[in-house]
Amino acid sequence: MKKLLLASAILTLFVFSAHAQTSTPPGIGKVITKVSKVLPAGIGAVCLEGNILYAGGKGVIYALDVSDPKAPVELGSVNFAGTVRQIAAYNGKLFVSARETGLWIFDASSPSSMSLLSHFDSIELATGVDAAGDCMFVGERQTGVEFVDVSDLKAPQHIKVFKTIESQTVFYSNGYLYSGEWAGGKVAIFDARDLSKIRFIKYIDLQGVGDGLWVTGNRLYASTGHHHRNAAPRLQDGDGHGVEIWDVSNPEEPVFISRTEFDIFYKSGIDYWLPRPSGDCRTLFCGDVFNGLYVVDIQNEAQPVILERWKPEDGHAVTSLALADGVAFVAVSGEGLYAMECALASPSRRDRGILPVNPSARYEYATPSSSHFKAWVPDKRGAVKSAVVYGDALFVGAGDAGLYTVKLDRKGRPYTAAHLDIPFAGGVAVLGNHLLVSRGADGLGVYTIGKDLSLSEYALLNEELNPSRATSRYSYWVSVPNDKYVANGARSSGYQFLAVEGTPDAPVFTFRRQYSLNLNYNRYIAEKACPNGLFAYATRSGMVWIDLSDSKSVPEPVVCKNLKNSLTEGVTIFKDGKILLTRNEGHHKRYLCTMEPGANTLSEKSGYDKAFNGIPRWEGGDIVLISNFINKSIAKVDVSDFSNPEVLFQETIEAYPEPGLFWKGKAVVPCGYQGLLIEK
Repeated sequence: MKKLLLASAILTLFVFSAHAQTSTPPGIGKVITKVSKVLPAGIGAVCLEGNILYAGGKGVIYALDVSDPKAPVELGSVNFAGTVRQIAAYNGKLFVSARETGLWIFDASSPSSMSLLSHFDSIELATGVDAAGDCMFVGERQTGVEFVDVSDLKAPQHIKVFKTIESQTVFYSNGYLYSGEWAGGKVAIFDARDLSKIRFIKYIDLQGVGDGLWVTGNRLYASTGHHHRNAAPRLQDGDGHGVEIWDVSNPEEPVFISRTEFDIFYKSGIDYWLPRPSGDCRTLFCGDVFNGLYVVDIQNEAQPVILERWKPEDGHAVTSLALADGVAFVAVSGEGLYAMECALASPSRRDRGILPVNPSARYEYATPSSSHFKAWVPDKRGAVKSAVVYGDALFVGAGDAGLYTVKLDRKGRPYTAAHLDIPFAGGVAVLGNHLLVSRGADGLGVYTIGKDLSLSEYALLNEELNPSRATSRYSYWVSVPNDKYVANGARSSGYQFLAVEGTPDAPVFTFRRQYSLNLNYNRYIAEKACPNGLFAYATRSGMVWIDLSDSKSVPEPVVCKNLKNSLTEGVTIFKDGKILLTRNEGHHKRYLCTMEPGANTLSEKSGYDKAFNGIPRWEGGDIVLISNFINKSIAKVDVSDFSNPEVLFQETIEAYPEPGLFWKGKAVVPCGYQGLLIEK
């Protein structure tokens, strides 16, 4: 009976679905009649505006004239410090998401001589991007959707960020913003007509992992991948690939029309999917990563029909596509950019319709009087990324607002003592009498600290971050694990370890190794090495030990695959030379654990509490501070009785807290646009 009910439910669920037909072998089919390579491997995203096709990859964006789509002509290119994830072309400007290096805005009014207008630091990995009027929209995975004022294209300004499940792609249409939500398998819908009154409307449930979107008129096309979600029961890995059509005549109440199921296939690593409707909305072209390209007849929207599937070489994936008259331009990892001749292709219609108003809106992130913290906020609009103690002051990296020196007055109130107006200040760390400042694409700044806390530039490390890889020369975060090394982080593309040589007054920095596993941000590596030189790095692939005991070389790191960590777990130096970890063992049972340096098993495990969820930092005695960036919470814990730690407080906050520190016996937490939170 149970099997019968399940079969009935599945039949009902997919009554309007079109299932994958027999795959066409790689090469030429009945619909795609010719395939030509336009650009070599390395292209990750493409976007068409008028007769200009923009194609971006690692550190470069190309402009091609496709007036004759079958004979593209390269017009020019522009280099920048990032790897393109998505491109939105709008009114001769390019809005480019580059994951760990944030957002980049280019003037493409003359495609043969494109130029950089500005860079904007996103709160999390800049993944999805779109623009309309004077607003840029950014899909930032765990932090949700960020709205940015670009009325001055040379000085973008944060408006507001709205937490969603996991935003991967954003698309603006006629006053509404749609966000493809990856892990949840949903589409988030916002009313964005008035940016001073942005309103989250609702989620709609997709039947697979959510991502790419396109809206034409009153139709929403949403691609999905990986496994079935929501109402669709997961039967096996990889059964969630497909595309859905929704009627959004009333965005407040979207209506499901149909779903087309693609071939069942599971391979992670390049995890994004996207749809592009032809201009007449009779055909839908869908990039389905390792599954390839699907061409779908949607003349009968209730019963779409797969016309053809083009599949790349094994291990390669379709990452982006754009349609021109008679040609689909398709980016494939490891292969390049192809021009695929197809009579059914025509440019996808894009009418932004009603444009958003009031881009000058600035939402505040309040710290209520009931909070355990008081907030210091920079006088310029910027997200506080980090802080470091030096004497009786803090040096504070405030993102696009630059670098600040903060002190406390006689009543214990924080105030700005000095400001260094630099384009970007991310991570900060102290090495003797030098301050290290992450300056984004400019590299790692080294400043000599004067007796009056004045700063004079000693060096700006760029090529030194990695002499052999220009794409790694980005600094988002920095630490000084011991007296032998500086660790530089580029948020997700790796850590660089620079040996500290020379003299204390005249240090010399020499690249020794780059290493990374998974997504790094600045959170999953300990702030200090253990006394024996081992540096702990908590990853989803396992606990990693990096030997920084000898400044002459950094040996190959050791990975303990039996101790894998999630995005809300981390590691810090702890008592007796050990390290402290936060651990989730299911059913909301979260623990504090210790490990001996270099070990592959846990030493101790505390009792559990839901507050033990985030990135820990230790103050040198019996207090541990835990910051949860994803869930926006801070906890302070007394571990004097490690078997039964006491949660002194746990507080939910408005913005996104970075790993904390301690200053004058008080907890301090860098907290983005909410400012620097200092315990009362």
